[in-house]
Amino acid sequence: MRTRFLTIPLVLSLAATAQIAPPSLGVAGGAGRPAMEIQGLPGAWVGQPAFDSAVDAAASSSAQLCWTRQGILHIHDKQTGWSVTYTVPTGDARFAFDGRGRLAAAWFLQTGEVYTGAAGWHAMHVVPEGGAPLDLAVGNAGTLALLWRSTDGLYRTRIDAVSGRAISQTRLDDAGGPALLAADGSPVFAATSGLAGVESIQRVEQNWLALSTAHSLWMWQPGMRPQGVPAASAALELQLWAANGSTDVGATLAFPAPAGLTGTPVGSTTKAEYELANEGSSDIVLTTLRLGTVQPFRLDGAPNPPWRIAAGMLQGFFIDFSPVSAGAAEPSPLTISYCHYKDFDASINTCPDAAIVTRTVTITGTGTPAPAGPWLTGLNPETNMAGAPAFTLLVNGGGFVAGSTVLWNGTPLATTFISANQLSAAVPASAVAVPATANVTVSNPPGGTANVTKTWTFRVYSTVTPAVSLYDQNDVPLTAAQLTSNMTVRARVKLDQTASAALAGALTLTFQPAPASVTSDPSIALGSPTSTQQVGGVQTFSVPAGATTALFGTADYVTLTTGTTAGTVTLTPSLQYALPASPQSWTIAAAAPVIVSSSKAFTTDRAVITLQGYDNARSISSIAFTFRTASGAVVSPGTMTVDVTKDFANYFQANAQVGGSFVLTATFPVTGDISQISSATAVVTNGAGSATAQQ
Repeated sequence: MRTRFLTIPLVLSLAATAQIAPPSLGVAGGAGRPAMEIQGLPGAWVGQPAFDSAVDAAASSSAQLCWTRQGILHIHDKQTGWSVTYTVPTGDARFAFDGRGRLAAAWFLQTGEVYTGAAGWHAMHVVPEGGAPLDLAVGNAGTLALLWRSTDGLYRTRIDAVSGRAISQTRLDDAGGPALLAADGSPVFAATSGLAGVESIQRVEQNWLALSTAHSLWMWQPGMRPQGVPAASAALELQLWAANGSTDVGATLAFPAPAGLTGTPVGSTTKAEYELANEGSSDIVLTTLRLGTVQPFRLDGAPNPPWRIAAGMLQGFFIDFSPVSAGAAEPSPLTISYCHYKDFDASINTCPDAAIVTRTVTITGTGTPAPAGPWLTGLNPETNMAGAPAFTLLVNGGGFVAGSTVLWNGTPLATTFISANQLSAAVPASAVAVPATANVTVSNPPGGTANVTKTWTFRVYSTVTPAVSLYDQNDVPLTAAQLTSNMTVRARVKLDQTASAALAGALTLTFQPAPASVTSDPSIALGSPTSTQQVGGVQTFSVPAGATTALFGTADYVTLTTGTTAGTVTLTPSLQYALPASPQSWTIAAAAPVIVSSSKAFTTDRAVITLQGYDNARSISSIAFTFRTASGAVVSPGTMTVDVTKDFANYFQANAQVGGSFVLTATFPVTGDISQISSATAVVTNGAGSATAQQ
């Protein structure tokens, strides 16, 4: 019998109509733009100790940037921009972050004192006299592990983070030099890296360690060779920021007026904080920070050059404005000069002229006539934590006289007159016992609050911290590695401690697509197990008094449906009276295409193959079709591979709202007896792999 061959010329078309709704897909990701990326580690930021140990230390996680300066601990949230400060010992320090990237403890080397957030940032442990602190790490069940060295050996001490009580103490073998604690509690010594002259060692996220020598920075994992961090480009990246770290101030800095005023009243002083931000990947040395005129502007708390600013680090300072007359003050140039640390000549304590970069910012300000009566320009501090002890509040402004009284929500506080521009008031512990806001005003004798230009708001923050966890439909906890496309998962918001009063909050979803051609994916959204809550990017919740789990309506979770696009999903919980919580992110990497369904249809002269699926990378490049007879023989002309790179690119471009989903129809004119075709196979391929559909 003569074999009958079938010739199948291929005609391919992509269906751009919305025949099938985009499948829902899981997403996850990193935590926003880090201060510095190192060797391809997203979220990895390295903070190196300041040039002068008298100006403290610095460290960072993906969530928070922390540093000490002149006895003040600064905690700055890198996502939301909020900052909080605490009084601590001066000098160098070591820092420890918890699993959410929030600062948990600080160990001050000069005094040996350990301060923890769990203890309200007060000293709760002191290393034995003569002990040299090396490292501390957050343990389980509210514990800390301290690594320290004395004349008779190396020790690891475990303590309770609230009371400071020592739980255990172990003597360890000591290889000498810089060291820190590994995840299992064992010491890791810089000497085992093979690098000579290592000055410091510190953790970087994703199990990497940072080693610094006099001239370079290295990334290292024990058992691997250290990898050098590339030096910055010739164009240094030093930015002058406002204190909230939002944007560069530009070429002209208009001095901010006190709230409620058009300028600074004559006879008073307004203080503004700014930050020099080294956004390069190598250290720099500040050689000049100078104002052109002494009055009415003055540098306050500025570093004394030469001053080293580590890669990715901030150096804060203040400018005071004290106008002597109403109207625009004479502008003053602020000169900033710096160079790469590698170019700094320590023998002459300066940078070579050819290596110096200079920037000038013009400072302007306006004086206004002093109003009658008292006015406020700010508080120090402006926030505190619920349950804090009694403290002293400094009230800044003007028009104060002997007998002026600070009022807290209208209630007089014990007040001390310091000057016409400053008062101090004793705030009792009862005033900050619970989360709330308080209005602070000033009354001049014989009474009343007339002429108070601005009522200043003092915020008492809750000590609770919300965090988000993901679960599958069977309520089994999920890790980031388990999240894939086409999933519906449960998101829960839990507090790290019981709510003392009922609280309200919201969970916000944001999505950053990975493919450059995608701006959004509407199928990625927060939903609800109830019918009363709207699907979208924000879901509100409540936390009953005495509870730790948030309620979305009556359910203790909200659903998260993922889309058909690779990228990063970020969930950010916000809670009434609580400090801004760190966003939590999950990343879904580019994956092979997924065929959700396939079908074939034969007529007398053609075969039609329809594929429905999604490509979360939006990078399908080829499809291979193979037809077989009932006996398994391949129908002529064999496997046909088609380059569809351009077809899919055009399809996705014309259908931006479908994410990565597609409907594909391939039509094959048939010559011969089409009844001999029994099955068809399609293999769809992108840069991450292939998917096979069998019909």
